[in-house]
Amino acid sequence: MSFLSGRWPRKTFNLVLLSSGIVAYLLIEVSPFFNIVIERLGIEALKPVIILLTVLLNIGFVLIMILRLHDLNRAGWWSLLVFIPFVNVLFVILLMLWPGISIEHRYKKVMKTLAKVFSLVILAVLLLQIDDDLNVEVTEYVLLIEDRVANGSEAYLYLTGITAVEEKNILSQGSRLLRSYNNSSKNIFSSLRDAEKLNIDEKTNNVKKLITPDNKNKMYCQLSDSGCLSSINDSSSNWKNEIKKFSVITKRYEKFISYPEFTTLTRADYSSPYPASHYLTFGNKLKIFSALSLARSGKAEEAIEMLLIDNRYLRRHLSLADSLIHKLIFINLYSNNLDIIVYVHSAYKLEKPAKIAHLSHSEMSMKYPLIREFIMQYNAYLDADRNPDGWNGLPGWMVRVIFKPNMTINKRLISYKDIISLSNLSAKEFAESVVNIESAPKSKPNYRNYGGSIMIEEPITYFSQYIAKSHDLNAKISLANFVLSNKTQSLENPYGALYNKTTERDNFICLDGPLKDKYNIRCIREKI
Repeated sequence: MSFLSGRWPRKTFNLVLLSSGIVAYLLIEVSPFFNIVIERLGIEALKPVIILLTVLLNIGFVLIMILRLHDLNRAGWWSLLVFIPFVNVLFVILLMLWPGISIEHRYKKVMKTLAKVFSLVILAVLLLQIDDDLNVEVTEYVLLIEDRVANGSEAYLYLTGITAVEEKNILSQGSRLLRSYNNSSKNIFSSLRDAEKLNIDEKTNNVKKLITPDNKNKMYCQLSDSGCLSSINDSSSNWKNEIKKFSVITKRYEKFISYPEFTTLTRADYSSPYPASHYLTFGNKLKIFSALSLARSGKAEEAIEMLLIDNRYLRRHLSLADSLIHKLIFINLYSNNLDIIVYVHSAYKLEKPAKIAHLSHSEMSMKYPLIREFIMQYNAYLDADRNPDGWNGLPGWMVRVIFKPNMTINKRLISYKDIISLSNLSAKEFAESVVNIESAPKSKPNYRNYGGSIMIEEPITYFSQYIAKSHDLNAKISLANFVLSNKTQSLENPYGALYNKTTERDNFICLDGPLKDKYNIRCIREKI
């Protein structure tokens, strides 16, 4: 072992590290060798080789560190510090920067230096964990959500239990599913489809739930798709059969939207289950089949009236929605009904126009959905900070060094307050603000909380596209009134004169807006 009794000066040590890094980069990032091997053998087959290479590289790294430590007159066992998280980074940097020490000063000088360095490291780690106080407005938002949940919601329980086979069991099933989630030691459900596993029939081992239509059936296409209405009309011979076969879903859809209240009762976090809202989507589509069938039987005005009544209930749920997903679902359902109202009016050449009021401020409001989104982030940060098992493989102390939960939450609060203010603007003001947001420079990272300031992008850009959906729906109402008046009344885009231009494509007539409308919310189909 004469090799290990030698000494490597700083220059040699740094040269070996640098050349090793360059070779590794060329082999892994530049050379196609590894990609070709992985494609042919598969990553699983290479696991033993990867483990062996990792072990050999670690051994080699430790050996050269021992030689460098000898140059500092330190014993080789100090190299074990490389296996201590966070300390290993500082340790390697010291080996790269610290000049060699002569034999005469063996131990004494190095011990003093290392004692100072490690004292500074410990002090730095302690100081880096110091966090700010939580902003009082965060607590107010938390209490606001908790107070709403404390009041309960039969409508939420009904939607949660809407999958029950028997009508009498809907509320009890909803209560049971909610109780099972809240009592779980960990948030083990990502959706209520997973939660429905609690309803397994012991005899058949099947999940007991109300059967829904086949989602692959072209009748149940997205009305925003260009060929959807044609597919629905081509399947007109099946309308009555579908309406009869799934009449229970239609009744449950009507029952739910008739509720005058709704509050999400689960904890606001990213693993909270969502109710089976796809039943509402099917119920809305079955209602549309009923309206089209009624129109075809010569009762077009009654068909339109049916959908107008339906829309009154949907608008109420636009006001009640307290989660982003719930809000977007009802925007989509209301948009579907508008498409059919205009189509029936045009297809059956009705003279009497149906005037549709624009959405009110409460119907457009994103306040509660955005507050809930903020609390979801708040809970995620707290869970990361309090998790005894660490977070993403990091121990708790390191989590607090990398990002400060309270500092990060306070910074998110400022962003979300800006988003809520943005959602309260008129369509014209919103359009002007969106342009400014997209051109604004990105905020610089906070070096005291570097991880927290860069780990999540600014949410205002992300959420502006969802806020736009309510304004887009109002633009669609303007467009619907224009078409329902047989294009005799003036068309005014809520976004302002700058966006008042209409375009026609795929049998749609569309209004412009500040953001891209990939779901055709600002469009009306007046013919097939």
